[in-house]
Amino acid sequence: MGIHNSDTFRDSKKKWIEDDGESKYRFNFNLNENSIVFDVGGYVGDWSDEIYRRYECTIHVFEPIQQFLDIINKKLSDNKKILVHSIALSDVTGLYPVSVIGDQSTLYVNENKMNIWCMDILKFMNDHKIKEVDLIKINIEGEEYKLLDRMISTDIMKRFKNIFLQFHVIDENSLTNRHRIVNEILKTHKEIYSYPFVWELYSNE
Repeated sequence: MGIHNSDTFRDSKKKWIEDDGESKYRFNFNLNENSIVFDVGGYVGDWSDEIYRRYECTIHVFEPIQQFLDIINKKLSDNKKILVHSIALSDVTGLYPVSVIGDQSTLYVNENKMNIWCMDILKFMNDHKIKEVDLIKINIEGEEYKLLDRMISTDIMKRFKNIFLQFHVIDENSLTNRHRIVNEILKTHKEIYSYPFVWELYSNE
């Protein structure tokens, strides 16, 4: 992690804690029972579980790692409004290797490799005839850059009313790439809050 990336993350994390971001922001959105939510990087399903408890909305959970998927299915499979997909939303469709280390999965470490199924986000939306999403949460350990670039290049960013995301530091270009992508998002959305490399929210509502 470069010094500027490190300083940015440390300052953001400190401010997030000072502002009580976990309870103030992480689950508070303009949603209702008719809303559609994408949870990209479902992990063990805790975020989706809480979002449903609060809003009773329809949630598509995307989690390609089997050990996490098993936990999600055990926790959420009885809920007909929570749809669990054993894929990673991405910029491409196909099988790709990923490393699983502890509670994280990433393409950027060359160990503990397994293949996961990725699907192009535009293809998924077209296949499922989803025209608009009220909230997309993105926490995918560095793959957010490719996913967001795909959303930008296909001009579907504006179809997501609210974008709640966590950027990750994966190389020395992470700060620059985050800045570039955020500038693109701001063409269609306004910043609600931003704690770089922690959590940030953009909305076009």
